[in-house]
Amino acid sequence: MKIVKMSKEKRQNWYFSFGVGQNHYGHYIKFFGTHEETRKKMVDVYELKWSMQYSEKEWNNPGESSIKFNKLEPKDKPTIAEVWGWKEIK
Repeated sequence: MKIVKMSKEKRQNWYFSFGVGQNHYGHYIKFFGTHEETRKKMVDVYELKWSMQYSEKEWNNPGESSIKFNKLEPKDKPTIAEVWGWKEIK
């Protein structure tokens, strides 16, 4: 009998960014699933040549210091991509 572990984690959009010196620097990609599912997909496609993984909540609530650093208005509620000027890979 095979035991299958069921994840109770909420499936959602997860966002991945690329760092300085990486092929896709200044871009991000979005995958839907659990934290582990999307991380595995990212590694399958980009190996370890990426930088950060963000939840939907993190993506839509960048830190106030990042917003001020980039001279944006907190009331505009920018995403991390808008704060840093990243473009989506589709």
